[in-house]
Amino acid sequence: MVDIEQLKKHRTDFLVKLYELSKGDIYASISMWELGASMNLERESISPIVEYLIGEGFIKAAGLGGFISITHNGIKESENILNPTKTQKLDRPINIIKVENMTNSQIQQASSNSQQVYVATPDEQKVKGRIAGIVSLVVCIITGIMIFNFGWDLSGQVLTVISALFGILGVGSLISPAHIGKITIQLLHNIGKNYDDEESSRAKRRDVEEIRANEEMAHTAETLNHPEVAKFYKGKAKIIKDTMNR
Repeated sequence: MVDIEQLKKHRTDFLVKLYELSKGDIYASISMWELGASMNLERESISPIVEYLIGEGFIKAAGLGGFISITHNGIKESENILNPTKTQKLDRPINIIKVENMTNSQIQQASSNSQQVYVATPDEQKVKGRIAGIVSLVVCIITGIMIFNFGWDLSGQVLTVISALFGILGVGSLISPAHIGKITIQLLHNIGKNYDDEESSRAKRRDVEEIRANEEMAHTAETLNHPEVAKFYKGKAKIIKDTMNR
């Protein structure tokens, strides 16, 4: 029968040992087999510990042969274990707030599922509009420089239209930051959102490729009769799949 408390202790000791051996370096690679052996752990008990710590995001696979690395979250967890902070004795926090000369600001007390909605003042809106105008003029200048590199082909013509658009918006935002500036802010926001969406799509494709690579690693390990290594990479692939499905 598995001793749950002993298993928890092994997981904690394994993570702390990895932290000490890696000296808190997320790029250091340590053999999980050698680490487990140094703790007098049985070989068959090492893989479940590693799979659990990977699932918690404390460690990650670093190469074939059972090499692993500690993650940023693993470093924080290890340091919390080694230097535990005092826990609060009260169920609810006590907030003491002293306010002097506060204008157009907000205070949010500790609460559950709360949200803040901030509405910019007219002066703040003008400042934001002018900043958006400056950004637009910078984009106009950059695209103008790019036109010389592309020449007057289709790409150059498209860049000319883009440069002219941002130039008009930039000048307009400086003249009328409260009105045209608002339009410019929204346009820049939409461009940034589209970029974030594209980055998210790229990250998803990278995850799919990593799943495929881990499954291939597992298949190779099974072919070479290394079931523990195969189990390790299958577990890693499963973790990535679970993360994508969240």
